[in-house]
Amino acid sequence: MNHCSARFWVSILAVCILLSASIGVWIYLKNYFQNSSSNAFHPFIGRWFGHARELIFYPDGHTTYTGRVFRWCDVNPAPCDAMEGDGGLKEILQFSHGGNTVMYGTIVSGTDDYGPAFDTDGRYNPQGKLLLKVGSSISLVLKPEDKLAISDGWVLCGPQTPRADPACSSA
Repeated sequence: MNHCSARFWVSILAVCILLSASIGVWIYLKNYFQNSSSNAFHPFIGRWFGHARELIFYPDGHTTYTGRVFRWCDVNPAPCDAMEGDGGLKEILQFSHGGNTVMYGTIVSGTDDYGPAFDTDGRYNPQGKLLLKVGSSISLVLKPEDKLAISDGWVLCGPQTPRADPACSSA
């Protein structure tokens, strides 16, 4: 192999390496941006909390929704809250579509829940109406001050919600 031929093959090898590295960087950046800021779920991703409830929204739209149901197990059927341990609400949700301020999904599995002990008009309703039935639809709406309204009537708080806000109590 002569000197010119070796130089030619080294140049070809350098171009191939540079091209491979460029393609690798492009794939990495494409995946990074698809999984972060350009992800339609981006404004919802993270931990949302409130009085005895927590929702964790993952980048793929998978969500866990857990907490108390405010009915004691010693006098009520499941779902119910035990005196010790976790609350009776354990839902797995999958969100599939929406926009910047609203997401729509389905309750994939869980305990079913009869909703808050108080109706939206403030009337006490210990059994409530069935709001979180496996297989049914559920939606989330972003609200001012980093809050998240859930179609079952609960409002949860994000990390930017003022700590003095009563909805953000973790009790």
